[in-house]
Amino acid sequence: MGENGQVCREGWQWWRSQLDRPDRACWQPSATPISEAAVTLTVKASVGDEDQYQARHARPHWPGGEAGITVGIGYDVGYTTSALLTSDWRSRIDEMLIHRLEGKIGVTGERSKGALADLFKRIEMRIEWEDALWVHRYRLLPRITGMVERSFGNSWRLGPNGLGALVSLAWNRGVRFGDQGESVAAMRQIAHEMNSGNFAVIPQLIASMKDLWPANDRQAQTRQAEAALFEEGLSEILH
Repeated sequence: MGENGQVCREGWQWWRSQLDRPDRACWQPSATPISEAAVTLTVKASVGDEDQYQARHARPHWPGGEAGITVGIGYDVGYTTSALLTSDWRSRIDEMLIHRLEGKIGVTGERSKGALADLFKRIEMRIEWEDALWVHRYRLLPRITGMVERSFGNSWRLGPNGLGALVSLAWNRGVRFGDQGESVAAMRQIAHEMNSGNFAVIPQLIASMKDLWPANDRQAQTRQAEAALFEEGLSEILH
């Protein structure tokens, strides 16, 4: 998440709150596919492209703010559980590396600096692009997709681009369509329009959130791209 680590933590902090819920069914993964363009949006928002990933994100790092140690494509070890960490990564990286990362679960904010230094004293760790992308595509995004689908009973009408645009939004900001607060007012309005079947106004609502960040911030650019992707999805389901 690099330069936008603080922004992307918005989504991870929300996700961490879901791990404590007694109803674990709320984060069961979905088998519904989203478009490749939507997957790419979530990757770009987190790490940029493959070259940027190799240069800045392939090793464990601390993006800053309230983040924990982050690996792969925006996978924050500080905001996960031992069971999820193991199931997500065991087919992609060595078990010993997973064990070392387990000790950093729950470590967030400034404490992550010391935790990262301690990690590097014990191991040399680098996660290959293909492994990071696999976990992101097949482990993380299906969970977010499932949460978005359960938020809107009519999401099946959107198609891979429209649904994918909402998944990208939720990946970055959390599935916060019912939350209170001025910063998520547009997300509440999206929920209202979705439940009313008024899909045509949703691109404008997504784009309006770009003003929460400086114009050149990656998150502002991502909101504009999500709005365009939702618009493209609308054109596909209306023709």
